[in-house]
Amino acid sequence: MGADPQLPRLLQAVVDAAIARGPEVARGAESIAEATRIATGLVAGVLDGDAATARRTAFRMWRVAFLADLLLPRSPARPEARPRFREYGHALEELLGA
Repeated sequence: MGADPQLPRLLQAVVDAAIARGPEVARGAESIAEATRIATGLVAGVLDGDAATARRTAFRMWRVAFLADLLLPRSPARPEARPRFREYGHALEELLGA
């Protein structure tokens, strides 16, 4: 029951960590996508049985619940981090098949 909202939170946490760590977006996005694949694989049976659908759903929920607010000018995100969030959003959309 709690897996569905936890996946976007996990995604946000690893994106935050990647931005703080500072690897190039392509490398960081690959690591984030792999972590998301592992997490959704673990809970896919609980959600709907399809890990690919669970990954897409987790990404879409993250994009709506976290990314949209982080990109706003009034966001608590550091101004220099906003472009990185946007870059990660684009990269993860491609990698997670959203």
